[in-house]
Amino acid sequence: MNARRSKPDEGFTLIEMIVTVSLLAVVGLAVFGALFVGIRATSDSHRRIEQSLTEMEVTRFLSGDIYAAEGPVVVNSTTDATCGGVAPLKLLSRSTATAATIDTTVVWVLSGTDLVRRTCVNGATTDEFVVADGIAAFVPAACAAPCTSRTISVTFSAAADGRIDEQSWTLAVARRGVTS
Repeated sequence: MNARRSKPDEGFTLIEMIVTVSLLAVVGLAVFGALFVGIRATSDSHRRIEQSLTEMEVTRFLSGDIYAAEGPVVVNSTTDATCGGVAPLKLLSRSTATAATIDTTVVWVLSGTDLVRRTCVNGATTDEFVVADGIAAFVPAACAAPCTSRTISVTFSAAADGRIDEQSWTLAVARRGVTS
């Protein structure tokens, strides 16, 4: 007797396919969601790091300049033409520790959204560079000329530019050797 065996149906049923695709979609959405959250967290961290770096660079240079300043500080002068012209903040100091007189002017000026530090020795520009970019405002605290105040305060505002959020901060530095 020759009994014929029937072959089992090969393949998947429609229900099995729908369940499989549904499970893959749920797993795929979970993976995509986790990836999206991770990328966003990385972007936010990068933005905060950029803000911190901007503040640190400005603080490092400006606090050193204010600390080393001797004599009166020129704040928001509209007529001082030395070292590149009118600027919100000009600090006078010596080029070396052994210099007999005050011969160096350090100028801080906002050029567009770049915060620029310029150094002049005996009236000639010797160094100029951008300390920070994306700065919307740079405002030294009012100080009557000649400004001989011990503490100099400067307020900065950074514009939101995609890398950093809008922010502002104030730097107050005590000058060396000034008692008033």
